[in-house]
Amino acid sequence: MRLAGAFLWLTLVACSNDSAVDTAKAGGPPSEAKDVTKQVAQPKPLITNFDTPQAVYDAVKRAKADDDVERALSLMTEEGWAATIPNTLYSIAFVGQHLGQGGEELKSLDALVKSHGLSGLDSIRLAQGGNFDAYIQSELPKVADKRAFLLAFNNWASKYVSGTKKKKKKQEEVLEDLVVTGDTATARAVIHLSDRGTQSRELSFKRIDGQWKISSQVIF
Repeated sequence: MRLAGAFLWLTLVACSNDSAVDTAKAGGPPSEAKDVTKQVAQPKPLITNFDTPQAVYDAVKRAKADDDVERALSLMTEEGWAATIPNTLYSIAFVGQHLGQGGEELKSLDALVKSHGLSGLDSIRLAQGGNFDAYIQSELPKVADKRAFLLAFNNWASKYVSGTKKKKKKQEEVLEDLVVTGDTATARAVIHLSDRGTQSRELSFKRIDGQWKISSQVIF
């Protein structure tokens, strides 16, 4: 995306310069040539200083809106990744039940799960029909790189699950009841949905080397 943006910018600059030369050859002043580079909307710079819980919360919210899961994960702690995996396993079990048998999607999902230390797709689906919480407690420690697992599943879903990139419903999400205690903090994420009223969920934060990160579940 950055390369495409840079190419577009360079193309517009070149066109602008050519237009100025052509105008000068025709006897008109170069200053009359339109500066088309001003028509290119520049993206807002990414926040890089997370000196408050609000700052990292806003950054994660923007990353989710941009479908930039990798950046969102980088703004979370190990505890946050671990808290997000159970919901991901529920999603894997649900998706696995609707993929049929023996297809490319099912095989690739099973391979993904096993490559991150889990016992396989069949075990996840069987656990969903029993004590899934106990299954999560036994399987979660097997995932050595939790961030990589979450990113890998999101990439898989983007490729194989139709509607993953569908247009998001209009909603307003704000942080309320923020309480900071030393290097930890808690708050409520209040979500105002255009068609389903208001929802809220608890969030926790941790400050590491002066920078705040989210240390609780993030729903992608």
